[in-house]
Amino acid sequence: MKFFRRADLSEQKRLCMAIDAWMHRGEWGYITELADYYRVSRQFIYLLLWSLDSLFKPATQTVAINRSGTIVEVQREKLITALKLDGYCSICDISKILELLDIPNNSGGEVSQFLSRLSESIDEPLPQTDKPFVILADEIFSGSKPILVVMEAKSHAILLAVIAEDRKGTTWQHQFDRLKKNGCIPDYLVCDQGSGLANGASQANLSQFPDLIHLMSPFDPFLGCFERQATGAITEEDERQRVLNSSFAVHF
Repeated sequence: MKFFRRADLSEQKRLCMAIDAWMHRGEWGYITELADYYRVSRQFIYLLLWSLDSLFKPATQTVAINRSGTIVEVQREKLITALKLDGYCSICDISKILELLDIPNNSGGEVSQFLSRLSESIDEPLPQTDKPFVILADEIFSGSKPILVVMEAKSHAILLAVIAEDRKGTTWQHQFDRLKKNGCIPDYLVCDQGSGLANGASQANLSQFPDLIHLMSPFDPFLGCFERQATGAITEEDERQRVLNSSFAVHF
């Protein structure tokens, strides 16, 4: 078998081939598909791949190479931000993705600290949107102090977290008015219908809907009974069907 140097495979194309193979490591048949596409041997692809492994150590990674030769550089910080805001990933999920991509500083604590620094650096008004916008609101406690928390329902992005003196209606109203002033105008609020929170939302002219857990809480004593009855009915129905099928099998 003769081998010759391909003049049409520039250094950029070889780099694209190597990164393309690196991004799809472990995907069955992909190396063969890549070799057929570029009309090279599989061994050639593996040689490029092995020589590339040592290059993926820095925090800034070069990823997502398409076959037209376009190279997209993705920085660690941009990747974390995109995964959180567009991918709606939790901190644990982001940490795992960074680990799988061999990107350093991938611990949950590192990710959390970066997102905290990012949130503290943003002081511009929140952009308005023409899409349905829903917020969640509740309070948590640090010692005896309530922390009023407002989140965007889909991404769970924290829009507001304030240590307050109390959780009365006027206090909640002040926080909702503050969000509106910054351009965050939601379609409605989902909350637990606590008296202070509900009053504050009403004073801020926000439509309210109870969350499912608190809406179903009055039925908690009966849910177990209903579940057992439903399970028993399904079991009896399955048994009747089995008997019916057995009867048809005997006669036919």
